[in-house]
Amino acid sequence: MIILSQPIYSIELSKILLDEFFIVEEHEQLTRNVEKYGLEEPLSVEGPIKGDHYILVDGYKRYKSLIQLGWTNVQCKVESVTDDAHRILKRLRWDYSKKKMKSKERIRYVHWLLNLNWTVNEIAEGTGIALEVIRKYKKIKYVNQQSKDLINSLGLGDKALLSIDRMSNCLPFNIYRIIEEELINYPKIYGYHVDAIECLSRSAKVKQSVKVQNNAELLFDAGNLAAFLLRIKKEYKQDYFNIVNAVKMVAPYLDDFYLEPSGDGESLTLRWRQTGCDDIFNANQFSDGTLRFICLSTLLLQPSKLQPESIVIDEPELGLHPYAITALAEMVKQVSKKKQLILSTQSVELLNEFDVDDIVTVDRGNEGTKFNRHTEDELIEWLDSDYSLGDLWKKNIIGGRFSK
Repeated sequence: MIILSQPIYSIELSKILLDEFFIVEEHEQLTRNVEKYGLEEPLSVEGPIKGDHYILVDGYKRYKSLIQLGWTNVQCKVESVTDDAHRILKRLRWDYSKKKMKSKERIRYVHWLLNLNWTVNEIAEGTGIALEVIRKYKKIKYVNQQSKDLINSLGLGDKALLSIDRMSNCLPFNIYRIIEEELINYPKIYGYHVDAIECLSRSAKVKQSVKVQNNAELLFDAGNLAAFLLRIKKEYKQDYFNIVNAVKMVAPYLDDFYLEPSGDGESLTLRWRQTGCDDIFNANQFSDGTLRFICLSTLLLQPSKLQPESIVIDEPELGLHPYAITALAEMVKQVSKKKQLILSTQSVELLNEFDVDDIVTVDRGNEGTKFNRHTEDELIEWLDSDYSLGDLWKKNIIGGRFSK
């Protein structure tokens, strides 16, 4: 067997040109490693151009370290000269495969290609990044500036950016205020997730075929639920067992999910078996409430290491049986011991499952949005008279309702 590899040349650092679009900050730890161990991997350049110069494609942080250490020459892989767009594709492809690039940097490159009228399909094909991820990056391009400013101020990522933008369009109060006021005190928020499950139509993504490898995280619309459940079943058996048992509490006829990929092994749909029956059913044969509860159970009971640090759920009670609401509240309480959860609700049943200290009511008046917290001492006379929190909400004692 003959293995062909790119030629490697020793090139003067002064002959390597930087593309301003790719410039990155210096990396102190990398510099120390290069000083101690040397350069473990050559830089990648295109050229020659302008006589004996080269354009740096991959290795900007290493280049910065070499300059800082006073190197004069460096080993480089040399490729033919292309153009800016194709250099971006190369860098996305290399860095994404190594998982070293920050998502903000990756998003910036994708937006640059989109501005050059590249399609999401062309970018996905040229970089190897999943098409669904490229589509997500495209959505970020059109998120309003208020959402971007808030996410930057909280130090959250691109999942948060999409989620808060979606929430701002569907919640009846100022989502920016509640995130700022309720989450700003939690500095260890690394991610932000909104569970906006839409499962009422036959075309809902949760009922459609999904690529098996699309399982890194549960998508905000649960569109990859089948693939995500399959991953949990293979890698986290106890967590999968917990999810199935939780669903059985509200759907006791469920035996197990049937998570077998299609003939090509690349895609699967959500299917299930019924206890005492050999038939295999598809997701359309779940009631809407049951399917929504499955999505919520997976979101809340997934392995902790896969779960975002902060979860926001808009009206999770929709379509759920009253007993399912009780089961949901128990899962929320369990997860809230380790994660930060915010639920928006108009359900008396769900409200009754929580304590006074758990509740924030939101009122909107002439002076803007107001958030109210109450203590048990303030409401003790009502609570001692066997009024529930739901009763107090309906009577407008704790706010959160229209005033006459």
